[in-house]
Amino acid sequence: MHVSPTAQTQIVRSTESLQTLNCNLSPIIHSEWHSFLEENQSRIHSLLEQYGSPLHLVAPQVLAANLAKIEAAIQSHGVKAQVYYAMKANKGRGLVSTAAASGFGIDVASEYEFKLACELSPLHTPLSLSGPVKPTSLFQAAIERNVNISIDSVEELRALRDHVMSHRSQNPARIYLRYRPSFKAKTRFGMSTEDVMACTRILTEFRLLIEFIGFHMHLSGYSAIERGRSVAELVGLSEVLDTHGLKTQFINIGGGMPVQYVAPDAFETFMELHQGSAVEYKGGQPSWFYPYGGRLTLEAWMREFMDYFLAPGLKIADWLRRCDITLAVEPGRSALDQVAISLFSVGLVKDRGSFSTVFLNGSSFSASETWFQSDYLCDPILLRFGPRGRAPIKTTPAYYLAGHSCLEDDIIAYRPFSGDVAIASGDALAFINTGGYHMDLLENNFHHHPTPARLNIDFSNLTFTQECAK
Repeated sequence: MHVSPTAQTQIVRSTESLQTLNCNLSPIIHSEWHSFLEENQSRIHSLLEQYGSPLHLVAPQVLAANLAKIEAAIQSHGVKAQVYYAMKANKGRGLVSTAAASGFGIDVASEYEFKLACELSPLHTPLSLSGPVKPTSLFQAAIERNVNISIDSVEELRALRDHVMSHRSQNPARIYLRYRPSFKAKTRFGMSTEDVMACTRILTEFRLLIEFIGFHMHLSGYSAIERGRSVAELVGLSEVLDTHGLKTQFINIGGGMPVQYVAPDAFETFMELHQGSAVEYKGGQPSWFYPYGGRLTLEAWMREFMDYFLAPGLKIADWLRRCDITLAVEPGRSALDQVAISLFSVGLVKDRGSFSTVFLNGSSFSASETWFQSDYLCDPILLRFGPRGRAPIKTTPAYYLAGHSCLEDDIIAYRPFSGDVAIASGDALAFINTGGYHMDLLENNFHHHPTPARLNIDFSNLTFTQECAK
């Protein structure tokens, strides 16, 4: 499927025929997904009967369009870009192969991800290897493939040094130094300024075996300003290393670019109610949420980062251009924006008087968010599959969504949904924009249920291809 620039940005709101379960946090949804849900409900019902619930539908070509959009946002500032798809955000094999076939790199964080990326991508595909612990076998394979390796500590650099001294290769080991900003001192990842200077001595001595290519960081959170502050701390370090003949070619800022799941006004209203304890949660209120409806678009976020002043009159974009440094990014969520939806059929609705529990055929292991003491702040869309002419269904003051396992904590969403919409066994809920960390981060075979099926969808001809899990 080719996604046109218009289709990349076009969003629509739910209509009466696609009624959201709550309507307070109505999902932003691409026109392709909206049309598919609205016009193909009988086919969706058949797919659920054939493949079971939950069922993940994935559009890999949307990933390629998102990566191109991220690359364009960097290049619009006159800065060279290297975009890696962070495959940890979704287990889909088709997504990895699509990213590579579209000319983008792959970010891997384990030996298993590395092997899969090598299997699914051409030899020339750029790979970036992170993770705090790497076995020597992974070091060797990465060196042979000419991968950019992120070194997390002085100890890890020493281990790499010992390895390359005993296992000579035709290629030098290409490494980033993963930097820990001074204002993130409590994180266990990355190196302080003092650690970087200790690494400098090793890199200078073994420059023929280990090639320094730049700095890597991977901050938690989604602040463009914090990433700007981090780069500001690297300017002086970069200049010092340059005097040792160690030129910075890349600054890799990892991920953290925003995704808008819901309209900003709706999200802010919800958060005001949440903070005021007006939103009641079954099991207690979460203390944090992903910014589902942040004000910054991807382009605005990148502009805020690029315009951060490193010194009077010197912005990050100016410095990167002046020093001929490539900005590398490793998007996960933002790369997977609008790439997938997840369908859960309704197994049973249990009336508790003041509320009802909707038991979905699937578990929160296939939804992920509640296992991180948070919640999924994007209202699902109700698909009515019950028999025509069925008896009126009793409404209830509120619905809570639960999984089908024996675990008390198997909650799909902690927050209540309005009981104004009647739900019955046999209906289904469509969760929108689940591609990034929402749909398969914790999937397992609890109760011996099979791993949920995923189908890659091509909107151009409405064909589906089942993806085999390996």
